[in-house]
Amino acid sequence: MFLHYTNSSVYLSRFYKEKLRLKRLLFIWIWICFLFSFVQKAGAERVSYPVDKHVSSADSIMEKVIFFAPLYERIIESYKAELYIKGWVNIRKKNHILRYIPSMFRPKKGVREYMMETYSDLHFTAPDIYDQKVKASVGTASEFWEMDGRLPEYFHINIYSSTLLYDKLLSPLAPNAKKYYTYRIDTVMGERHALQYKIRFMPKSKSFQLVGGYLIVSDNV
Repeated sequence: MFLHYTNSSVYLSRFYKEKLRLKRLLFIWIWICFLFSFVQKAGAERVSYPVDKHVSSADSIMEKVIFFAPLYERIIESYKAELYIKGWVNIRKKNHILRYIPSMFRPKKGVREYMMETYSDLHFTAPDIYDQKVKASVGTASEFWEMDGRLPEYFHINIYSSTLLYDKLLSPLAPNAKKYYTYRIDTVMGERHALQYKIRFMPKSKSFQLVGGYLIVSDNV
């Protein structure tokens, strides 16, 4: 009786093990089929998403943008914007000669880091009229952020102009910008019939007259 029970237990144990093994194989097979269908679907979506190589090239897009930039520079009569500025300054070394310049900010003794935030309304009217009203400002040193109103001047720019900050910087939309900037597509957004390209522009060399950043270009530019 004991031996019969033991053999039955062994038989049942083997049966359940075999059943469990088959379940595992079935589960693995279903999972592989799911992954295969997912990859196949993703591949089909990529293939069915037609993208013209010429249009998706960053250089070809920027050629059109640079070509039409002078037109947009003149066509915009006015605009309104909300301007938020956040700044942080870390003074590593002081230049004692600057203390003799009346308009220069004088840091406090023992304080090297300063922070500020401002919020203002900006109204632009062509060709070069900027009306900026500061709504709120806060910072660790009011003398630094006031700067005789010079700080907001750095945001009085026409993004379609060939130069920025009163001819201090070369715009990535300037006619000769491709000599000094490299363009790369970062992201493609929007619907298939109305794509938007997020393009990153980077200086080819280190210079205080070049800038880096991103711009978004519509497909129908």
